[in-house]
Amino acid sequence: MRERQMIGWRGAAAQQMYCAAALSLAAVALMVMSLPLGLSENGQMGSGLWPFLAASLLLVSAVAMVFGKPPKLDHERPGFPVWSFVLAIAVLFGFAVLLTSMGIFTASTVAAFIWLRFLAGESWRLSAIIAVALGAIVYGLFIQVLNIPLPVDAFLPR
Repeated sequence: MRERQMIGWRGAAAQQMYCAAALSLAAVALMVMSLPLGLSENGQMGSGLWPFLAASLLLVSAVAMVFGKPPKLDHERPGFPVWSFVLAIAVLFGFAVLLTSMGIFTASTVAAFIWLRFLAGESWRLSAIIAVALGAIVYGLFIQVLNIPLPVDAFLPR
């Protein structure tokens, strides 16, 4: 039994290294592909800046995987409930519909609440608190700070 656990641990560590290598290659490729788009244009953010930053975060995540602990073998539930996949897709479509009809705050709050409560299994109170906080953070970041032209809820200032 102990020998079997050791082999399983080594297998998980090897899988983590393969995944980190693949993520690193993808991140570097994305960084190189974003450079021709331009990181800066006349002192303004260029088209390639966000893809470059996202790829940089992906590379940092891959490096963190190399130095992190390998995953435990018994952390996943056996089988895959199809209803959770269907609900996740429905939440994403619902987010898109709510975004265009209601605005970014309502869409992100509702999507986060459904995701946390029904997919992650969090309590009602924690789901509500995190969902409202996430909605406020998304609104503050994308509308107030970055001034991105997203649909804004009628009760919130632009």
